Amino acid sequence: MNSTAFADSPPQPAANPAVLDELTTAVLLLDRAQRILFANAAAEQLLNRSRKQLAGQPVTAVLGNAPALTQALDAAARSGWFYTTETLLTPPDGDPWRADLTVSPRHTPPGFLIELKAVDRQRATTEAEQRERLHHAIHEMARTIAHEIKNPLGGIKGAAQLLTLELAGTQHAEYAEVIAREVDRLHALLTRLTANHQQIHLHPTDLHQPLEQARRLIAAEYPNLKLQRDYDVSIPPLLLDSARLVQLLLNLLKNAAQAMNGHGVVTLKTRIARQVTLGKKRWRLAARIDISDTGPGIPDDLKEHLFYPLVTNRSGGSGLGLAIAQEIAHEHGGAITFTTGPNGTTFTLLLPIPDVPSAEEPR
Repeated sequence: MNSTAFADSPPQPAANPAVLDELTTAVLLLDRAQRILFANAAAEQLLNRSRKQLAGQPVTAVLGNAPALTQALDAAARSGWFYTTETLLTPPDGDPWRADLTVSPRHTPPGFLIELKAVDRQRATTEAEQRERLHHAIHEMARTIAHEIKNPLGGIKGAAQLLTLELAGTQHAEYAEVIAREVDRLHALLTRLTANHQQIHLHPTDLHQPLEQARRLIAAEYPNLKLQRDYDVSIPPLLLDSARLVQLLLNLLKNAAQAMNGHGVVTLKTRIARQVTLGKKRWRLAARIDISDTGPGIPDDLKEHLFYPLVTNRSGGSGLGLAIAQEIAHEHGGAITFTTGPNGTTFTLLLPIPDVPSAEEPR
């Protein structure tokens, strides 16, 4: 890509990298030859590369040779004004993605400032916030309904117990016992719906301890399941409520096992993620836990509502496991997402890692 001579315009102050790092918008500073001089923290996250990896790279080596990018750079250089467009970027080493792109000329020193917003990811963030609000509303409605149902259940169980005594020794006594057992099961389900958020107790914990505890429990419950491990042992201790995290992981692992009817392969993988935004807060490091199965995938009609209470496609399922898992993730400042297809589903749990001095940063 050839550089175009800059049009005359008033000089601009040099961008302050420390200020740019505070922005949630991805920003790249280019020199006159359109090589990257600086990338802020948001750009590192968006492009999944560190600023050291980006520095010195031609912008086309990172974003691809999109005609709209070339046009924006040339237009900004000619006019001396910013140029904004939406375009499909085609990075050489990644999948294409749509971006809102703004290019502004810089004159001290000469070059460009590029602002990037991933349209698809921005939309996904908005949809996630909407799902969280709806999840909260549904949860509160479910708690209200469950509270109202509990009262008549007490009367039903009392009547069933009286019938059990009256029908003792007859062939109908078993029916009354079934009623009492099912009332107990419904009561337990409603208790889970109406329970207030548990108080969590956070302590520095090796992530792999609760992960291994959950794995052993699932292995005992599903002996025909093949459980594979791919752990990054360099992940530092996290602030966790170990018991709550075991519950979260058990719910994800059970979901995977049940999707394959207790047969198949489940892979547990841990890695370090960098420059992650969780709950509108940016974290330099986060722990990433992937739980992948080889099942048939999630039906399209469930994808948008998967983490809502009482949503399930499994006969006899309560539809609470994933909703509770997401709730526990939020308690820890984290989040759960998923990808799915005909060859399986992967649930990804992201948990923040407390800041440590750079010398101790995991490699």
